[in-house]
Amino acid sequence: MKKSILALITLFSLTAHADEGFFGFGVGLANSAKNSRGEVKLFNGGIREDLFQGIYLQGKFGYWGDGSGDPNRSGSLFVSAGPGFLVDLSPLEIRTGWSLAMISTPDGYLGGRFPQFNGEIYVGLRDYRGNGVGLQYDHISSAGLVNPNAGRDFFTLQVSQRF
Repeated sequence: MKKSILALITLFSLTAHADEGFFGFGVGLANSAKNSRGEVKLFNGGIREDLFQGIYLQGKFGYWGDGSGDPNRSGSLFVSAGPGFLVDLSPLEIRTGWSLAMISTPDGYLGGRFPQFNGEIYVGLRDYRGNGVGLQYDHISSAGLVNPNAGRDFFTLQVSQRF
């Protein structure tokens, strides 16, 4: 466990001089962990560092709350870091990435704190200064490495600021 935390901290430190910061707010999708849209909320933020043309390294942190009252479901803090790919069709941009993640509170839908994975697909618009707004789909699960593995799915409004 200590090695996995150290690995995530190392990935975050690689993004210490980030090109961009972002934050988002989202809701759980209707088929995610059998919840309705009103029961699960997601807040996240992070930083991105451009590595090469169209490739970036991202560090992200966040929290989802689960208001269902089901004892098999809980909210959790999470942290993730990993690479992503960008297609720039100015002013439109499309991003996708998969990150190694860790959660604070396993439940009946996500077993184990680590390893977890965070996959995302983003479509948004960027202004001439590089600031953006868009919609993102996030998925968090253990990719079948730890059970249970129902996963969590979120639809997020994301706002980003170029530094």
